[in-house]
Amino acid sequence: MNQIRSELRFCEEAQAALKFLAKDGFECIAASERQVRYESAKVYIEILHGFHDFEVHIVFGRMEKQERYSFELFLKSVNPALEKTLGDRMADTPETVAATVRAVSLALQSDGQEIIIGDDDVFECMKDVRWWQFCPEALE
Repeated sequence: MNQIRSELRFCEEAQAALKFLAKDGFECIAASERQVRYESAKVYIEILHGFHDFEVHIVFGRMEKQERYSFELFLKSVNPALEKTLGDRMADTPETVAATVRAVSLALQSDGQEIIIGDDDVFECMKDVRWWQFCPEALE
């Protein structure tokens, strides 16, 4: 990977893709070449660009709690077909960053409304979701 992080335009693409959160009371409170964080009164949502693997992923949690949940695992629970269409989410060119950020953002917008509004039931359910539940062969 010879590209300079800033040339990948992750920060700009993430902010553009997640601007829909403003209608639900979210504000962008941090933005860098690897992380963009939005917060509402109840929930935070971060979109991240992996340091070594360049994987784009979203994490979320309630503001008053010490929690951090994977949107990938949430999707595997509620819409595995959609999660599968997102592929490996490795984005190491400006074009793949833009496409991947847009894809995960659209997934959040379509299937993550309970997260966005801060439905406590979703967060309570996420406490019991683990990656190995979706890859039981990894435990053998």
